[in-house]
Amino acid sequence: MSLVFAIPGKTFLLGEYLALHGGPTLVALTQPMFEMTATKTAGDGGWGAIHPDSPAGKFMVAHEQYFSYFNIEFKDPYSGRGGFGASTAQFLGAYSLWLHKEAHQLDMQHLFDYKHLLTTYTEYAWNGRGPAPSGADLIGQLKG
Repeated sequence: MSLVFAIPGKTFLLGEYLALHGGPTLVALTQPMFEMTATKTAGDGGWGAIHPDSPAGKFMVAHEQYFSYFNIEFKDPYSGRGGFGASTAQFLGAYSLWLHKEAHQLDMQHLFDYKHLLTTYTEYAWNGRGPAPSGADLIGQLKG
Protein backbone atom coordinates (compact mmCIF):
# COMPACT_ATOMS: atom_id res chain seq x y z
CA MET A 1 0.00 0.00 0.00
CA SER A 2 1.21 3.51 -0.80
CA LEU A 3 0.42 6.87 0.76
CA VAL A 4 0.22 9.86 -1.56
CA PHE A 5 0.58 13.40 -0.24
CA ALA A 6 -0.52 16.13 -2.67
CA ILE A 7 0.75 19.61 -1.86
CA PRO A 8 -0.11 22.71 -3.94
CA GLY A 9 2.48 24.97 -5.49
CA LYS A 10 2.86 28.42 -3.97
CA THR A 11 3.71 31.91 -5.04
CA PHE A 12 4.13 34.85 -2.68
CA LEU A 13 1.98 37.71 -3.98
CA LEU A 14 2.73 40.21 -1.20
CA GLY A 15 4.80 40.36 1.94
CA GLU A 16 7.39 37.62 1.42
CA TYR A 17 10.10 39.63 3.15
CA LEU A 18 7.68 41.27 5.59
CA ALA A 19 6.76 37.76 6.80
CA LEU A 20 10.41 37.19 7.78
CA HIS A 21 9.88 39.84 10.45
CA GLY A 22 6.46 38.63 11.64
CA GLY A 23 4.36 40.68 9.25
CA PRO A 24 1.40 39.59 7.11
CA THR A 25 1.77 37.95 3.73
CA LEU A 26 -0.42 36.82 0.87
CA VAL A 27 0.39 33.46 -0.69
CA ALA A 28 -1.31 32.08 -3.80
CA LEU A 29 -1.63 28.30 -3.94
CA THR A 30 -1.63 26.81 -7.39
CA GLN A 31 -1.92 23.68 -9.43
CA PRO A 32 -0.38 21.49 -10.60
CA MET A 33 0.37 19.95 -7.23
CA PHE A 34 3.54 18.35 -5.97
CA GLU A 35 3.13 14.68 -5.03
CA MET A 36 5.06 12.61 -2.57
CA THR A 37 4.36 8.89 -2.70
CA ALA A 38 5.58 6.66 0.12
CA THR A 39 5.51 2.88 -0.29
CA LYS A 40 6.26 0.62 2.68
CA THR A 41 9.32 -1.64 2.32
CA ALA A 42 11.14 -4.19 4.46
CA GLY A 43 13.71 -1.63 5.62
CA ASP A 44 15.55 -1.03 2.36
CA GLY A 45 13.80 2.17 1.30
CA GLY A 46 15.10 4.97 -0.86
CA TRP A 47 14.36 8.69 -0.95
CA GLY A 48 14.53 9.34 -4.66
CA ALA A 49 15.04 13.00 -5.58
CA ILE A 50 15.03 14.34 -2.01
CA HIS A 51 18.50 15.72 -1.37
CA PRO A 52 19.92 14.83 2.07
CA ASP A 53 20.95 18.49 2.63
CA SER A 54 17.45 19.85 1.99
CA PRO A 55 15.16 20.54 4.97
CA ALA A 56 13.19 17.35 4.18
CA GLY A 57 16.39 15.36 3.71
CA LYS A 58 17.84 16.56 7.02
CA PHE A 59 14.56 15.70 8.78
CA MET A 60 14.53 12.24 7.20
CA VAL A 61 18.18 11.61 8.11
CA ALA A 62 17.38 12.57 11.73
CA HIS A 63 14.55 9.99 11.68
CA GLU A 64 16.34 7.53 9.42
CA GLN A 65 15.20 4.44 11.29
CA TYR A 66 11.57 5.28 10.50
CA PHE A 67 12.09 6.51 6.92
CA SER A 68 14.24 3.53 5.95
CA TYR A 69 10.99 1.53 5.73
CA PHE A 70 9.68 3.61 2.81
CA ASN A 71 10.48 4.13 -0.83
CA ILE A 72 9.78 7.80 -1.45
CA GLU A 73 9.03 9.29 -4.84
CA PHE A 74 8.63 13.05 -5.22
CA LYS A 75 7.03 14.47 -8.36
CA ASP A 76 7.78 18.11 -9.18
CA PRO A 77 5.40 19.30 -11.90
CA TYR A 78 7.52 22.45 -12.26
CA SER A 79 10.61 20.42 -13.21
CA GLY A 80 12.83 22.05 -10.61
CA ARG A 81 12.29 25.60 -11.88
CA GLY A 82 12.25 26.89 -8.29
CA GLY A 83 10.10 29.39 -6.45
CA PHE A 84 6.94 27.27 -6.43
CA GLY A 85 7.45 25.59 -3.06
CA ALA A 86 9.09 22.25 -3.89
CA SER A 87 11.32 22.35 -0.82
CA THR A 88 8.46 23.06 1.60
CA ALA A 89 6.29 20.50 -0.21
CA GLN A 90 8.98 17.87 0.36
CA PHE A 91 9.20 18.85 4.02
CA LEU A 92 5.39 18.74 4.46
CA GLY A 93 5.27 15.32 2.80
CA ALA A 94 8.06 13.95 5.02
CA TYR A 95 6.57 15.51 8.17
CA SER A 96 3.12 14.13 7.30
CA LEU A 97 4.54 10.66 6.72
CA TRP A 98 6.36 10.88 10.06
CA LEU A 99 3.08 11.89 11.77
CA HIS A 100 1.32 9.01 10.04
CA LYS A 101 3.03 6.64 12.48
CA GLU A 102 0.93 8.30 15.19
CA ALA A 103 -2.33 8.15 13.26
CA HIS A 104 -4.86 5.45 13.95
CA GLN A 105 -7.45 6.95 11.62
CA LEU A 106 -7.56 8.67 8.25
CA ASP A 107 -8.23 12.17 9.64
CA MET A 108 -4.75 13.41 10.51
CA GLN A 109 -5.79 17.07 10.69
CA HIS A 110 -6.01 17.02 14.48
CA LEU A 111 -2.41 15.75 14.74
CA PHE A 112 -0.91 18.86 13.20
CA ASP A 113 0.42 21.15 15.90
CA TYR A 114 1.38 24.25 13.89
CA LYS A 115 3.84 25.51 16.49
CA HIS A 116 5.65 22.15 16.46
CA LEU A 117 5.58 22.07 12.66
CA LEU A 118 7.12 25.55 12.40
CA THR A 119 9.70 24.85 15.10
CA THR A 120 10.69 21.59 13.41
CA TYR A 121 10.86 23.22 9.98
CA THR A 122 13.04 26.05 11.29
CA GLU A 123 15.36 23.51 12.94
CA TYR A 124 16.02 21.79 9.60
CA ALA A 125 15.70 24.74 7.18
CA TRP A 126 17.71 27.47 8.90
CA ASN A 127 21.47 27.57 9.37
CA GLY A 128 21.31 30.27 12.07
CA ARG A 129 22.49 33.10 9.81
CA GLY A 130 20.20 35.90 8.69
CA PRO A 131 16.48 35.89 9.42
CA ALA A 132 14.86 32.52 10.13
CA PRO A 133 12.33 31.33 7.54
CA SER A 134 8.85 32.66 8.29
CA GLY A 135 7.07 29.40 7.49
CA ALA A 136 4.28 31.39 5.78
CA ASP A 137 4.68 29.29 2.64
CA LEU A 138 4.73 26.09 4.71
CA ILE A 139 1.47 26.95 6.51
CA GLY A 140 -0.07 28.20 3.27
CA GLN A 141 0.72 24.95 1.49
CA LEU A 142 -0.61 22.95 4.43
CA LYS A 143 -3.84 24.84 5.06
CA GLY A 144 -4.68 26.28 1.67
